Amino acid sequence: MKCIYCGNDRTEVVETRESNNGTVTRRRRECSVCSRRFTTYEKAEKYDLVVVKKSGATEDFDKEKIRESLFKACKGQDITDLTILKLTDQIEQDLLLGKKPQIETKDIARLILRKLHDLDEVAFIRFASYQFHVDSIGDLEELKEKAMKEIF
Repeated sequence: MKCIYCGNDRTEVVETRESNNGTVTRRRRECSVCSRRFTTYEKAEKYDLVVVKKSGATEDFDKEKIRESLFKACKGQDITDLTILKLTDQIEQDLLLGKKPQIETKDIARLILRKLHDLDEVAFIRFASYQFHVDSIGDLEELKEKAMKEIF
């Protein structure tokens, strides 16, 4: 690994640590020429998971879309950013463990709803109301019942 400061190609690893449930290796390196330290991250290349949208169109899986949806659903709730990031990682891991090359958006939504149901009721309702296109307050109780049937 080249030094990011002086470009020297002789650096040594001084510390290694696993993070993100063992999916990322963090390494502290030191340059043998300028003695400066920097951090690198090693992560396995991603899989080919394809998402099938309601329209039938397909697109590559994008973990960031899930993260953004969770942040929106949890906004204003007593849920830390770290909790949301961990939840995003859990959802991604669950999808990978399914070992299906294609997954429908409704199946991803069900998984997210199951996780949110255990985490926070308001975030659950917010996500479900977006997912099931709620137009009025009167539909909320019906929405909760429908969402519960969908995920369990």
